[in-house]
Amino acid sequence: MKVGLLFGNQSNQIALCNKIAEVCDVSFVVLSANIPRKTPSFTNRLQSLTNRALNRFAGRELVSVWFQMLEAYGRDAAQIAALTIEVSNVNDKATLDAIEEYNPDYLIVSGTNLVGKKVIEAAEKRKGILNLHTGISPYIKGGPNCTNWCLAN
Repeated sequence: MKVGLLFGNQSNQIALCNKIAEVCDVSFVVLSANIPRKTPSFTNRLQSLTNRALNRFAGRELVSVWFQMLEAYGRDAAQIAALTIEVSNVNDKATLDAIEEYNPDYLIVSGTNLVGKKVIEAAEKRKGILNLHTGISPYIKGGPNCTNWCLAN
């Protein structure tokens, strides 16, 4: 079974790529910087700023542990054991090109922007797509870490 991984570029995501590569034939890894295609609305920017401010107080311990974990993963999982393609957004043309060229059986997604229609359509031509989202969609959004938001809420 060949898989293509569409992941965020944080160190915890890279560590997960390596774990998956231990048990699957990974054709390629797309690492997304998760830059939005559209400028966030004023409301979204205000919500993000509010969340960051609250994290400094209410979620301080979770945020501290999160950054310690990222640092540890950064030391332990600096390299990916597969062809890596870096993109700004998971929906970039380079992602679609990799799916077409390397023809994986499955796509596995974790830690990226919302996957768009074209990527989903590309997955439909294969056996499928698996989204590793530890939050309760759509109630707990992904960024920057839906697991922390589940615990905080």
